[in-house]
Amino acid sequence: FHTQILSYPEALADVFHTFPMKIAVAGAHGKSTTSAMIGTFLHDLQAQGTTITGTLVKAFNGRNISAEGQKIMNIEACEYRNAFLKYKPDIAVVTNIDPDHLDFFKTETAYLDAFHVFARTAKCLVMLTDEAEKKGMIGLAPTTVLVSADVFEVRGSAFNGIEPGKYSYTLPTLLVPGDHIRLDAQLAYVVSQLLWLDAEASKKSLAQYPGSWRRMEVIRTTKNSNLLMSDYGHHPTEIIATL
Repeated sequence: FHTQILSYPEALADVFHTFPMKIAVAGAHGKSTTSAMIGTFLHDLQAQGTTITGTLVKAFNGRNISAEGQKIMNIEACEYRNAFLKYKPDIAVVTNIDPDHLDFFKTETAYLDAFHVFARTAKCLVMLTDEAEKKGMIGLAPTTVLVSADVFEVRGSAFNGIEPGKYSYTLPTLLVPGDHIRLDAQLAYVVSQLLWLDAEASKKSLAQYPGSWRRMEVIRTTKNSNLLMSDYGHHPTEIIATL
């Protein structure tokens, strides 16, 4: 009798690589929300998707896991201790690269280098245009998709039948406030289009996305009409964005 002991990233990678379409969402900030948004529209559109994310999602009955099919797997990929390098995604979403976990990476350069390696493991890299340009991420994957407020541009090779070029879109008003939440939604929406999901149904799902646990979560309104919120943000950039 042999017992094999795996770390969480190793065990998740074993499952992840059995799926025909694999999505990994990484980044210093916003990866839980972005992966939760993707998981929510996979659920709403009955896209035969399985999601494992880092927050509790209302569409998943308050859990962080939804197993609804074997066609697509969508995971949150944490960079700490280079865990995200265990995954070889078809679509890698990188929300942003803001130095973090310096107890492990030691320097900002080492942190950025890890994301460069992660991008090279993917078939398609999806990032916000300005962030991808600043961090030297363009061209590391065979296909790079650059996302701005009203257009996404596919560069390099065609991916999943989508040819290089510029594609316009409009995003609906969201229930959850915050410019940073809207950036997450832009990335999530573009993923829906790379998967050939119905555009209007994907937008409707994002418009109705109710938020998730400890991400700009409104707990209650006080008797003096002040909002009591719970938010996981602890990095200075996250605190500033939430405030």
